[in-house]
Amino acid sequence: MDTFGDMRVQNLTTKATCDLQFTACGWSSRGRYEVNGFVKDNNEKEKLRMYGHWNKDLKCSKVSDDETTTWEKKLWQVEESEIKVAHEHPYGFNSFAVKSIGAETAPADGKLLKSDSRLRPDRRALEKADNSTASTQKTALEERQRAERRERRALECGPWKPRFFLETGKNAECTADEAEIVEHVFEYNKNSYEDIREMEKMCTNVAGANNDEGEDSTKHPLDAEFHPWQFEKYEHAYA
Repeated sequence: MDTFGDMRVQNLTTKATCDLQFTACGWSSRGRYEVNGFVKDNNEKEKLRMYGHWNKDLKCSKVSDDETTTWEKKLWQVEESEIKVAHEHPYGFNSFAVKSIGAETAPADGKLLKSDSRLRPDRRALEKADNSTASTQKTALEERQRAERRERRALECGPWKPRFFLETGKNAECTADEAEIVEHVFEYNKNSYEDIREMEKMCTNVAGANNDEGEDSTKHPLDAEFHPWQFEKYEHAYA
């Protein structure tokens, strides 16, 4: 059976790795959701066999010297309540996904960063099953992104530099495989949430956008205006 995705996770201390293969579903639904793989030591010797379904359960068994399995252990199994939530959600999301994209994780004051992707108008429309509005809003966002890029090029601002991440270069912790393909590695610059909020407020004020002052405190957090552009000199993104 073919696979549609591979994943490798490595413990940087022991150098042990876990290689997982996600099986592509066949015409008769054979292999649907299946995942298989092995945990290997730093000498690439197989120690544990991993198998199960990425949306239902995951088990492991020990691999002996004669390559037979000696015991089996269940690592994870989805709860029945989660299956019900996914079945009832229009896009099949579980409780964790629903909470992640909702307002439950908003700060205590209920105010999200203006660049929080949960505020995207196209996403909000999708959540309401309004596909037509979602498509229109997505196109509008993409046009504003293109306009910002043209503005930066016209002002000759040089290469893009992230506001909240620093390039770590050769000091970054990468595996041998990663080092061969990674050209740029960035590390979070440890700004606090309040620092980022103040930076956003400064940007939006310079660009003429509304700030947080005077906003209706009873307004739902996800109904706030979406401003992902963090380029101080850019005017059109906030028009």
